[in-house]
Amino acid sequence: MRLNSGRIISLLIAIPSALAAVNGKCSSGNGVCVSTTSCSKSGGTYVSGKCPNDPSNIKCCNKKCSYNGKSGQCTFKSQCKGSSYSNLCPGGKDFICCIDDSTSLMSSYGSMSTKFNGTKLSRSQFVTKVKSYCKSYSKSLATAMCNNPGLVYDTAKKNDVNALLVVVRAIIEGNSPGASRNNYWGIGCVNGGGVSACYKYSSLAEGIKGFAKTVNKYSNLAAMTSKYAYIGKYWYNPGSWSNGGCVYFPYIKSYMSASRAKSVTSICAKKTTCTPSGGDCTKTTQKDQDAYANWQVEEKMGPTFKKVFGI
Repeated sequence: MRLNSGRIISLLIAIPSALAAVNGKCSSGNGVCVSTTSCSKSGGTYVSGKCPNDPSNIKCCNKKCSYNGKSGQCTFKSQCKGSSYSNLCPGGKDFICCIDDSTSLMSSYGSMSTKFNGTKLSRSQFVTKVKSYCKSYSKSLATAMCNNPGLVYDTAKKNDVNALLVVVRAIIEGNSPGASRNNYWGIGCVNGGGVSACYKYSSLAEGIKGFAKTVNKYSNLAAMTSKYAYIGKYWYNPGSWSNGGCVYFPYIKSYMSASRAKSVTSICAKKTTCTPSGGDCTKTTQKDQDAYANWQVEEKMGPTFKKVFGI
């Protein structure tokens, strides 16, 4: 039997086009065509209809991402107009986390000056906002500051420190160690050192002066927080709020690189433990400290500035 080559060519032309490559672009938007399982596992969300030539379990996956406290969107590298970071998104190597630094919260609060010029409020505005906050949240800010907002403002101005920062940092530190030492910012305190390790001041004004001396070494909030907020020397397991370690990991995980987060997940999952007295201890790194600092700025300090002062 002779084959009709012309007919075979016609049949080949009639066959639908080949399936679009998995890990390829969706028909619209920034997503990638991957399996629904892969998308869900990565923390993304998927929609139907944008990978029409692929099997039914291949959908268009979109995912928000973050790196070092900065939020972004997973997209193809060729479409990214900002900074790109690998291993944070589903799909292939060319589908990356794209971050526009100019729109990140870190750039907003992280760039805030530690000097008095960062206060941005008049004395009367500052006093009004502090009093209003104290009325609604009487136990969140030390009584000494709630009762003397004008003194806080004047002392901050005299010592060239951001008055807003004086209040916000006290709230975040839980006003610790407290009125007995006129130290509401954890100055001199070290993980595991107890109250006796913290600096003691003769008055609220002297305490603010000490706070100014501590933070004025740094030009902005990001630089200050990277040194001021300390995660601890080791990945203590399970750790504690005073000693640091694994207790912080769930909060700062998203601010780490994917590879570092994976390593710390393994460390904190060990049955053996690290304590201040010894054990199976793994040292924290500067990148771990940066992740902790970025979490402090974006998720603790920023929202507190907003809540107290509306900025």
